Amino acid sequence: MEGMDLDNKRNRKLLWAFVIAVLCSFIIWAVLFILDPGGEQRVAFSFNGADWFMDFYNTAYYGVGRTPYTWGNLAAHNYLPIAYLMMYPFSLLYPSNLPIQYEWRNTQIGADIFAVYLVTSFLFLFLCLWTASKKTRGQKVALIAACFFNGLMLNNVDRGNQIIFVTACVCLYLMTVDSQKAPLRHLGYMCLALSTCMKIYPALFGVLLIYKKRWKDIGWCVLYGLILAVLPFFWLEAPLKDSVIGYLKGMYAHARNYAEEGEYGFFTFLGKNTLTTVLGYILCAVCLWRARHLERRWQRTLLITLAVFLTSGQQNYYNALYFLFPIVLFFNESSHDRSDWIHVACFVALLSPVRFSFGWFDVILLRNLACLGMTGLLLYKSFTKISERSVAK
Repeated sequence: MEGMDLDNKRNRKLLWAFVIAVLCSFIIWAVLFILDPGGEQRVAFSFNGADWFMDFYNTAYYGVGRTPYTWGNLAAHNYLPIAYLMMYPFSLLYPSNLPIQYEWRNTQIGADIFAVYLVTSFLFLFLCLWTASKKTRGQKVALIAACFFNGLMLNNVDRGNQIIFVTACVCLYLMTVDSQKAPLRHLGYMCLALSTCMKIYPALFGVLLIYKKRWKDIGWCVLYGLILAVLPFFWLEAPLKDSVIGYLKGMYAHARNYAEEGEYGFFTFLGKNTLTTVLGYILCAVCLWRARHLERRWQRTLLITLAVFLTSGQQNYYNALYFLFPIVLFFNESSHDRSDWIHVACFVALLSPVRFSFGWFDVILLRNLACLGMTGLLLYKSFTKISERSVAK
């Protein structure tokens, strides 16, 4: 009983330290931004201050007429048709008298539909995180407040990207992947397939099924993915061949235009070149291999998330939201050791919106070091667990 009391006390300390640090950093950022809207804190929103909400408006705009791949900016056509199909109800409300989609943001109908989209995405994510958390009601409120009021969310709200919805889909998959109820598991597989069709990188979370050699379930995921990836092409008005070629050109143009972007990676601090990229992918593979040897669910999920985040280039601006679910799982844990304070400090570094730079040391380097620190600690634990089992035998 005494040991359990100590564990609960340490758990509460970790939780409240995290919540207070994240929310205080958000307040500090807000004050600094209000005092100097054009200063350094402005960067917390997005890498392009003039492009606010445009991931939403571009996707809805290119869905007008159901011909997203045959006109406009190629680099903006990097989504599979399912993304345009989901946004099509908003596309129907595009005012025909507007010459460009940027003006849509300034209309009443444009503001209204974005609000509906954002609130719906927030609600979906909130319900997933609330259900996943096993804390008391008050602790849940505080924890989820920290999950929403932080730098990761600021950036993605500013972009208006579908990543908030996709993150909720990934959360739902992770919540149901081991469910005893087949309908819930299949709902999760559909969410994994949908999120993969929309953002590609969530496919790596399917490694959880590979760990347990659930080949039949993997087959279901692949089937759902093929259905969601292929069938919406037939919904488009343009000829199938033109749509497929247009999609591939859009993917290529997007990759070419944004290949050098992305501030986070396993070896980004050493510079961006072929060697560091290859080393990053090798370390990603090591993370996916070793994650199966971690005993705790939050550790496995976090190491996979780190592998996804640190190898996704420009997309890591968005993929950072995947950290929210392992953070919730972390605080569900009934017992923690002292090394978990390192994880809390790293979580705060990732979520804090405050921008700073002191010569060569800045917030980007701090976040990269936080990710590398967590990766190293989890890999160390994965190897020590194997050593402990070998000694026991």
